[in-house]
Amino acid sequence: MLPHAPFLPACLWLLLGLSAWPGLADALVAPRDGRGSNKTDLRSLLTDPARAWSANTSVLFPGSPGFADATERWTIFRPPTYRAAIRPGSDEDIRKVVRLPRRAARSRPDC
Repeated sequence: MLPHAPFLPACLWLLLGLSAWPGLADALVAPRDGRGSNKTDLRSLLTDPARAWSANTSVLFPGSPGFADATERWTIFRPPTYRAAIRPGSDEDIRKVVRLPRRAARSRPDC
């Protein structure tokens, strides 16, 4: 559990996906040139050393160990639809995740 956020569960996972966070999806995967090319690569964005995630933060993608278990599921009827899962290791990492859509949108030349 994060020391300054007792209201957060011990296994808080922030999920990034088209259905879970449309603003982030638009900022990260919308075409830069309006013609369907030059999409921002979510994996590169989240694993970029510039993110400076804390040592305890986990960033998982489909196919990586632990990705399917990123959220507790009541059924295996349908696989997860999110494209990345982040387990923040600090309060600052939570702030970084929340700010990602705004920063990604600002980095696009057509915004």
